[in-house]
Amino acid sequence: MHTFGGGGPAQQTPAETTAGPPEGPGPPEGGTTGSATGQKEPFTWPLGDHLTEDQKTQLRELLDEHIDIFAFDMNGMGQIRNETFRIPVTDDTPIFRRQYRLAEAEKEILKEQVEERLAAGFIRPSMSQWASPVTMPPKKDEFGNWTAKRPCGDYRALNKISVTDHYQLPTPEEIF
Repeated sequence: MHTFGGGGPAQQTPAETTAGPPEGPGPPEGGTTGSATGQKEPFTWPLGDHLTEDQKTQLRELLDEHIDIFAFDMNGMGQIRNETFRIPVTDDTPIFRRQYRLAEAEKEILKEQVEERLAAGFIRPSMSQWASPVTMPPKKDEFGNWTAKRPCGDYRALNKISVTDHYQLPTPEEIF
């Protein structure tokens, strides 16, 4: 069984409704920015055009009320400390895959993102016998345009020896 620790960042949503001041450093481009005094400017949340004005107002109020539960950068993310999770495997022989070649620009992006995750406490240095390579696919913005690259682990070799979890997800009818 292979053991991992730490947590991962949650997804962040883009913007169109204004909310009150969030805790922490504030969201990325187009959102709240911090001032020298620590005051925050309003953040704009994205709201679908399919919503009525009344629904948008209700949603804005809900977001304003719970602004403290949103993270606008890695340092604003919560973490589960001193917990590990296990991946049951069919073969305990460690899987070690060499890193793929990366362009110099990709290496720089990877270095920056690793340093950011180290500083935020999401990852830690490891001397494990288990290793998977990193790929650097581009990601899309909310408009479908290709933007910056992001690091992704290639866990195909680990997936091949992972014991399948046969837990069946409930249907919406079973939940509601």
